[in-house]
Amino acid sequence: VTYEDNAGDDGAAVTVTAQAQWVPVDVPVSLALDPLSDTGIPGDDVTYDTTPTFVGQTSPFAEVRIEITGADAYHLAAPASADVDGDWSYTVADADALPEGEFAVSASATDVDGNTSAAVATLGIRVDTTSPTLLDRKSTRLNSSHIPLSRMPSSA
Repeated sequence: VTYEDNAGDDGAAVTVTAQAQWVPVDVPVSLALDPLSDTGIPGDDVTYDTTPTFVGQTSPFAEVRIEITGADAYHLAAPASADVDGDWSYTVADADALPEGEFAVSASATDVDGNTSAAVATLGIRVDTTSPTLLDRKSTRLNSSHIPLSRMPSSA
């Protein structure tokens, strides 16, 4: 590189050495059970939906990798794509329906420049497809001690 001073004189040649250093960029990713799939108490992550939808947020146009592991050695890895706002969703297909049980769900994201999320978002859900049972009305009547009448000792 040569330079010129303020008077217009050429200066001596100078050698410049530069070294580039790659700094990884963290790609944020969030994960939740879609409220429409959360069929238990809102926010309890319990569902009777065997094909639930998961939602989250990441960088615009990022590719998201969903992994679901759990009951009966179930394992599913699937892709999802974020839109211009970074919103993404993934619905488990009928062919991959979740059996009843506990599951760990995770999501990681890779942005358009190839940077991958350092942290993985995780979520625990439970699929409960068992219908509640109704109690026999007689067995739920209580005496003054709040003991079910059906459990009271009989007097002979």
